Amino acid sequence: MSEFLVQATKDPRVMTRLQDELDILDEAQRARMRHLMAMGGHAFIAADVSDLEGEEAYAIAEVDHA
Repeated sequence: MSEFLVQATKDPRVMTRLQDELDILDEAQRARMRHLMAMGGHAFIAADVSDLEGEEAYAIAEVDHA
């Protein structure tokens, strides 16, 4: 189970793409996200979904602690 949660869309293809972006974060990036959230900040993740939409498109979602 991932350390972070994303609630962005009901489209499982987009959710998978966003989760993939979270999975490739290194430990330093994860630590910065945890620190930002601990200070009350908001973290976001973006994923290129152009191949799913047939045109240039990006999914952006807020990330929460799991």
